[in-house]
Amino acid sequence: MRVNAIGKIGICVGALAASFFMGRTSVPSGEVPPTTAGAMERALRSAFEEPDPELRAREMRWLLESIDEETLPGAATAYRDLSATSEAIGVSDFFALWSRIDLDGMIEALSTWPDDRAVAQGMGWAAYRLALTGGADAATAYFESLPNTVRLLTGYRAVEGTLNAGDEEGLVRWLASLADEGERSRLMQAAMFKLIRERGVAGAIGFFDSIPNDGAAGLKRQAFLLLLERLARSDATAAILFQDARTDARWAEDGALRLALAWADVDPRAAIAWIESDVSVEERDRLVEAVVERWAMHDEPAAIDWAREQSQSPLLDRVCARFAGSTIIRAPDESIEIAARIVDDRIRHSALRRFARYWFTRKPEQTGLWLAKAGLSMSEADGMIRALEEDRARRLGGDRSGRG
Repeated sequence: MRVNAIGKIGICVGALAASFFMGRTSVPSGEVPPTTAGAMERALRSAFEEPDPELRAREMRWLLESIDEETLPGAATAYRDLSATSEAIGVSDFFALWSRIDLDGMIEALSTWPDDRAVAQGMGWAAYRLALTGGADAATAYFESLPNTVRLLTGYRAVEGTLNAGDEEGLVRWLASLADEGERSRLMQAAMFKLIRERGVAGAIGFFDSIPNDGAAGLKRQAFLLLLERLARSDATAAILFQDARTDARWAEDGALRLALAWADVDPRAAIAWIESDVSVEERDRLVEAVVERWAMHDEPAAIDWAREQSQSPLLDRVCARFAGSTIIRAPDESIEIAARIVDDRIRHSALRRFARYWFTRKPEQTGLWLAKAGLSMSEADGMIRALEEDRARRLGGDRSGRG
């Protein structure tokens, strides 16, 4: 199969290769590009040996730009021998070029190529070219024939090629056919990222709306959550509009929660403000509590500061119980201060008992003072510690009798 040249060479590999492919480089003064396979092989080998990385990059770029059907065999021989070395830059770009000149020949050569990393790059470009010229169906059989170790990279290229070919329907059909949910999710995410980047939010939503509501493998819900969470992290207003317009669909269940959690990763206070103003009363506490939990995972001090600002409520009792527990070891004074804010006697007693269980054997006298600071009388504090001591003695006694 011969494939006509389409577009510019693809993505570079590594920082050196990235600088290598920025803009075009003129032919070096006094030189002409190789015109035979043997000359191209020799020129590439010589370029690989150039010790100056800037000169090596310039020479390699010039040579790659001059590869054609006549010189391709020599270039393939050079890259086959040298692609595994750290100095062999532009490997991915060579395969991109090769796939445009002789795709069938490249696929055949990859079956015996000695460097696994280069093979993965080549297979990715093969899938891209197949998808670009024939849509998703053309790439599917090739993709399914690949070993698991290279499927994901190849799948990313196939997604890119399919979208560039304008075959959104084929892409949906292909993704729905994938049995591995994790693989399907990653490839759908790649599709969404590309669509948002190149076609904007409206383009990504348009693609999402084209997915059948009753499609296989839960693809609609998977796409909904991926797009919703992506929007929540980059354009919360768009995420809210997207979610609100689809809130009654069965695949949009818990959409508000997923939106809030994703938003919490970038602006938890804004997420809480939205919940308190726009979400139904019945759902507010559950969502706020979930956001605070998510917030605390990456910035617990800020989440605790937010809790200190809030008025007393059953929600705040639960939040304070969570923070009183998480700070017991690293900040016992703060744990006690937070526990003291809990209004519900049962929740506060449980939080303080958890605190005392850790500290009463380590700092017995201080533990009583801590408990008193949280609102217990000295007799109540002594009673809690005494109950913990009796419980510990029973457990230790049981252990000894079991061993006997």
